[in-house]
Amino acid sequence: SPQKRSNLINKLLNSPGYTMGMYNWLADMLRIKDDYGKGARAFLYEDWLKDQIAMNVPWNAVVRDMLTADGKLNQNGAAGFLLRDAQMPLDGVSNLLTTFLGANVSCAQCHDHPFSDWSQHDFYSIAAYFGATDGFHENVFRKSRMLLKSEELASVNKFVLGQILTPNAYNLIDLPKNQLKFPLDYKYKDAKPGQLTTPSLIRWSDTSDNIPAYDVAKESSDQLRNQFADWMIHPENPRFAAAIANRMWKKVFGLAVQEPVTDIDDLSLASNQELLKQITTYMKQAQFD
Repeated sequence: SPQKRSNLINKLLNSPGYTMGMYNWLADMLRIKDDYGKGARAFLYEDWLKDQIAMNVPWNAVVRDMLTADGKLNQNGAAGFLLRDAQMPLDGVSNLLTTFLGANVSCAQCHDHPFSDWSQHDFYSIAAYFGATDGFHENVFRKSRMLLKSEELASVNKFVLGQILTPNAYNLIDLPKNQLKFPLDYKYKDAKPGQLTTPSLIRWSDTSDNIPAYDVAKESSDQLRNQFADWMIHPENPRFAAAIANRMWKKVFGLAVQEPVTDIDDLSLASNQELLKQITTYMKQAQFD
């Protein structure tokens, strides 16, 4: 058959083996874990991601769903991504910027980055898009633990009951407005300690003023995560397509065009700038398939 090669490719791409192979790769990238603490299982999140792979949902759509999801860990699989760091939300923002944009911002969470252009003000300005999001509810968690220890439920299997009750504390909701403030030990002149942050999108040194991606983000407290997601996955975001194309290249060939994949702030450092530019174009042309 003259179609035997394409038929084999399609057979492999539609196989359970491909889904699991790709899932294992993404699970590493997204830092997926089974247990979020005290019996709160993330199995629904894992199953959701496997389904996205099996259905060939585009990468930009998968990322947008994870960034805009609402609901509980045991009700909405897509919510599992943000709930992964619900008890340390600033760490979560740092990790998602590194994962999806290859932005080297981790140091800027505590102080101006000593080796990159990111300032602490930059970090808190972008983190403000998640300043109206609450994911871990301490009061619900505390009540669940008290209920588990109550005499009324002494005869009930505590492991099973914990799996039922604990996930209720992990619940993504949006508050009426951004509540993120600069830390009390903030030491730079561009903001005051304890001052309320203003959401602002980060720009790289090569970011021009007329990029369409930045037009989608208008400050509105009740839609902050949605606005951030629209900017993040936009085809003209300066780094989103490049980051996943670079990671895919490493998956296939063992070495990324630009290493490390977690820091592509300066695209001129790529081993082959034209190649990175070309595979980024391919990713956009394929609509993130």
